[in-house]
Amino acid sequence: MLVPGARDGGMDGGMDGGMDGGMTQGPPNRPYPTGTGGTVAVPFEGSLDLETGTYQRLAVQAFPPRAWAPQHRAQLLLAEFASRAWFDETVGRPPAEPLQDEIRQLLADVYLRNARLPEIVAQSDDFSPYWANMLMVTPGSRPATWLMITTMMLIGTLVAMKYKNLHMQPRPVQVYPALMPVILTPGHPSLPSGHALQCALIADCVARANPALEQPARALADRIARNREIAGVHFPRDRIASREIAEHLRPVLYDEKTGVMTGLVDEITREYAGVTPAGPLNGQDPVPWPT
Repeated sequence: MLVPGARDGGMDGGMDGGMDGGMTQGPPNRPYPTGTGGTVAVPFEGSLDLETGTYQRLAVQAFPPRAWAPQHRAQLLLAEFASRAWFDETVGRPPAEPLQDEIRQLLADVYLRNARLPEIVAQSDDFSPYWANMLMVTPGSRPATWLMITTMMLIGTLVAMKYKNLHMQPRPVQVYPALMPVILTPGHPSLPSGHALQCALIADCVARANPALEQPARALADRIARNREIAGVHFPRDRIASREIAEHLRPVLYDEKTGVMTGLVDEITREYAGVTPAGPLNGQDPVPWPT
């Protein structure tokens, strides 16, 4: 699970990586400008006003709402969400069946590790660039979408931790050490999967804002969630529980009158105005894979 960006401030929310393992802090060399302010020194001696007091003042009475950095505005949305009645202990319960069959599935997934390893490592540190790349998002080009990704990462962390503490499910390596995960196992319980929950929340919001983007959004969410299983740090049941929890949260997030994210969805819809479906690729035409 990602705790957005203590190292770059781009999607951080001021969390410093004390929640470690799979709860990431964001890479030091983010490919998109964050514009957060205060994270880079700008040396300058004196001021531009060499004759102190001769320049015009500006008639500014308050901090402009749009000047909020996204990672800080996301904290406001997180606080609003946290104040709602969102928790239901009956949602996302682990199945009664023992874990043996799921361990066998994880062992079968080992053969996918070589192909998926670059993704697994990159997404363990920060999966937000995958969403930014697919949706063509930067803080400047589509600020509402960027804010949504930041917010869902924070909400997903809060919700996942609550349910993890409720169920206290062991990690795969604790059940079967010979599995040998290819990344470090996070230091918190397994169910639900934080990555899967965060991505399910993002995909839900994208689908509501523009249904034409639903298929790739859900496919990316599933891919990132499955990579955690291939890595050996989550069980399939963790991913399934995350989906159930994401569905449970929809009324709190999207109620027409009181939804925490309802207004932001409208902003995202405007950012993708003109993006409409044009039908699938012709099934008779093969995809031209390189030879």
